[in-house]
Amino acid sequence: MWTDLEQQPDGWWKCPRCGGLSSRNRHLFCLAAPPLPDPVAAFDEACQRLGITTKAKHYAQALLRWAAAGFPTRPQDEIDRIWRECCEPCKHRDKNTNECRKCGCPVKRRGFAVKSKLRMATESCPVGKFPAYNSTASV
Repeated sequence: MWTDLEQQPDGWWKCPRCGGLSSRNRHLFCLAAPPLPDPVAAFDEACQRLGITTKAKHYAQALLRWAAAGFPTRPQDEIDRIWRECCEPCKHRDKNTNECRKCGCPVKRRGFAVKSKLRMATESCPVGKFPAYNSTASV
């Protein structure tokens, strides 16, 4: 692969990929393999993602709890408060998919309860940031 070399103060040209030196060329055909990604960072990132089976299990359990309680929902102002104070700044929320990385459930401010853990009054945060909603406690 042709690589643009970086000029050194001593007049030599250095390949940024392999470190090879040339005295007269600004371009060099470099056979070095592209740098590999950091294996530790890649492993850590993969460990943060839940598998589809685990996500499905957690989601099914949440739906069963919600159905057994009679499908109660949180009021929108409570959902907005939880989102603003707990979910939006949370390091466990996947900002691209709006899913919790701890349980895999969708956490969204709007939409049907089936598509958002925040709307289901029976659900709480897996790291303890918000409890299940109790309508009698707020009266």
